[in-house]
Amino acid sequence: MSFKHAFPLSAFAAAALCASAQDATPAQEAPAAEAVAPAGDVVAVRINGVDAVMQSEIDEALEQFLAQNGSRIPPDQLARAKREIAREMAQNFALQWLLKAEADKAGVTVTDEDRAATLKRFGLDDRAAAVKAFGVSEEKFDKIFDTNIAIQKLLESKTNSVVAPTEEEIRAKFDEIVKERPDALDRPESVTASHILVKVDKDASEEEKAAARAKIDGLRQRALAGEDFAALAREHSDCPSSAKGGDLGSFGRGQMVKPFEDAAFSQEIGAVGEVIETQFGFHIVKVADRKEGGKIGFDDVKDEIASGMRREKEGAAVRSFIDSVREGADIQIVGPALEVVSDVVEVPAAEDTAPVEAPKQRRVPEWAM
Repeated sequence: MSFKHAFPLSAFAAAALCASAQDATPAQEAPAAEAVAPAGDVVAVRINGVDAVMQSEIDEALEQFLAQNGSRIPPDQLARAKREIAREMAQNFALQWLLKAEADKAGVTVTDEDRAATLKRFGLDDRAAAVKAFGVSEEKFDKIFDTNIAIQKLLESKTNSVVAPTEEEIRAKFDEIVKERPDALDRPESVTASHILVKVDKDASEEEKAAARAKIDGLRQRALAGEDFAALAREHSDCPSSAKGGDLGSFGRGQMVKPFEDAAFSQEIGAVGEVIETQFGFHIVKVADRKEGGKIGFDDVKDEIASGMRREKEGAAVRSFIDSVREGADIQIVGPALEVVSDVVEVPAAEDTAPVEAPKQRRVPEWAM
């Protein structure tokens, strides 16, 4: 698990960090203290005349990214991809540096309550568990963790003046959606389900298939006897959904492989289904909820529309603030190593796809995005 990717700058900054940082006009004043470079390191980004981001930071982030995503990059595009990713990371680190400087200037503090709430959002019990989970030093964890929380608090403060949309504004938005995309108000039949998978390779022997079938039969009997389905999934399922107790969320017809879909849409809610076989192996399915198809009315979605409209306003306020910070800074990407990135990072081989097809996203109106 990548530490930097697990703790993004903030929910508000995510969109901004995906965009290319723009070169800006000279700054009014120089923020933050100068970074101290390790021996042999080189400067990657200079901001307002200060050595703000070092090449070692870019290299580490790139290595983490490639370890997780490198297998998806075609070999003939790897060199170019490395350069582009490294440059984007340099821009993102620059923005992070600028926003932390703004947080310091605004007197933003990070409390133990802030840290505890953030750890809870990531499903971690305490700081020690987080440090162990992300495999970094305690010093580095604290620095990155507190920096991200400070930036999050800073950006959230820029949304305090955003007011909730009125009933008339919400209704107007709803009418606009209906006019432009009447199909967006169609509610398809859907189920919410979890499953346990015992994977069977396509070239498995009959003995291996029999062993897999015996294992799934045993797990089903344990679930029928009252053992917690989610706990069994976390411990025994071969699907990536095991991390969430086998939860696949809600999905409609045509989004899962056919035998799995047939089982999910025919089972009783709360029941542990019969063993089913797909090209991925053997499954047992448990349906938590089922919704019939129909039409969505204004009262069904007005709260969601209101939330979406408020998020848009908050996002606009944050983007405006971030743009003003960028425009007030002299950002120079100077690291020569950004142009020729080292090939020492080994790119992992491609892995098999998820055992169950991931739910495809239904086309939804903009307020539900």
